[in-house]
Amino acid sequence: MRNYDLETLKREAHAGMIYKYRALNEDTYNTLEENHLWFAAPSEFNDAFDCQIPFASDSSLASIADYFVRSGYDRSHIEKILRTQSTPLEDLLRKHHSQPNFADDFVRVCCFSKRNDIKLMWSHYADKYKGICMGFDAAKDPKTFAGLPVEYVDGAEFPRLDIFSDEYALQRLIFTKSSDWKHEEEVRVCNVREGDKQLYKFKPESLTHIIFGSKVSKENIDRVLEIVKGRDVKLQKIQLAPPSLELKVLDF
Repeated sequence: MRNYDLETLKREAHAGMIYKYRALNEDTYNTLEENHLWFAAPSEFNDAFDCQIPFASDSSLASIADYFVRSGYDRSHIEKILRTQSTPLEDLLRKHHSQPNFADDFVRVCCFSKRNDIKLMWSHYADKYKGICMGFDAAKDPKTFAGLPVEYVDGAEFPRLDIFSDEYALQRLIFTKSSDWKHEEEVRVCNVREGDKQLYKFKPESLTHIIFGSKVSKENIDRVLEIVKGRDVKLQKIQLAPPSLELKVLDF
């Protein structure tokens, strides 16, 4: 698995185009009109195993103390609590960090793909080719779209994470998925949780492409065109290309 030190993040951050497949519904029209995206809690993901990597349960008291010191607490105070706790604090903490929705306490996530021509993505996330794929240029809004590619691993290779001794455990939890999903070529953008906030603004100029599915109705096309009228957005469409069974992205 990758490290999450600053140099690694700089090197592996995805700075090119990222794509969001969407059905054409009121939420999507609001995204286009208001220039905001929904950042989901990890428990809302459609993969039941997403962000469910098990945490290790063999941390020492010293590791737990180090964990809190990194979070800004005084070491002597933490060590005193650990020594005098009637119910072992390490057991309480491990129980908390093993809860299924542990990551919900910390982050909100928006998921994208590196590609705009993935057949399963058009089928699953864009209403069976009746939706759209929005293309964002991350370089035009790096603060909003500072994302990392997901790392895919086989089930047998899933790590056990130690939240106390591994300062990057939460990042590994969020950016690791089963190889069953590797066809998505996913890029994830994360924000630290801010209460109930889940809608985050993006710069309008970062939306550079809208690709229509091959089955979008004229009514829905017209509504999208009205919303983006006057913007510098390249309009394209997906075309099925038999007999190769490939998808082509053509200018609209």
